Amino acid sequence: HFFNIKENQDILHIAPNVSEYLFVKNNLNYDNYNTLNLKKFDHIDIVGDITNLDIEDNSYTLIIAWHVLEHIKDDKSAISEMHRVLKTGGNLLLCVPIFPEENKKTFEIKNADPSSFEEIYGHYDHIRGCGLDYYKRFETFGFKTKTLKVKELDVSDIFQYGLSKSHIVWMFTK
Repeated sequence: HFFNIKENQDILHIAPNVSEYLFVKNNLNYDNYNTLNLKKFDHIDIVGDITNLDIEDNSYTLIIAWHVLEHIKDDKSAISEMHRVLKTGGNLLLCVPIFPEENKKTFEIKNADPSSFEEIYGHYDHIRGCGLDYYKRFETFGFKTKTLKVKELDVSDIFQYGLSKSHIVWMFTK
């Protein structure tokens, strides 16, 4: 594994789609695996809001949030909450789409018309264009950062993990 994810984790997976859920279930070793989403689905066991979690402090050793925060208006509250529920020494594995590709600076246009979000942010329900600097928001909460540029991985790893060469993955450590 490119981030040396430890075994016997307590994992919180934020808003996984079914294929992400199945990947974790089938490929990671864990003691406890919880999935969280605003809405209930068969593979979701905690219904809740990432910006205001009803979860005890220091509950998880690994949090996974894959293409989630570009949808969250108050992402700083979400980052704070993830930091709070993560155990000291725990990791947050995060990916957001960088838009436009290789965008250096994260941007949000206040009062933008939602009908223009696809043109501005690359998707109809993204509320910001994340840049290569997005990790800095996490560092303000005390996280330490490791960056992985997927395009630098072996092709076999890219295929095995179902990644896109344009992805940037951050591993934040509390």
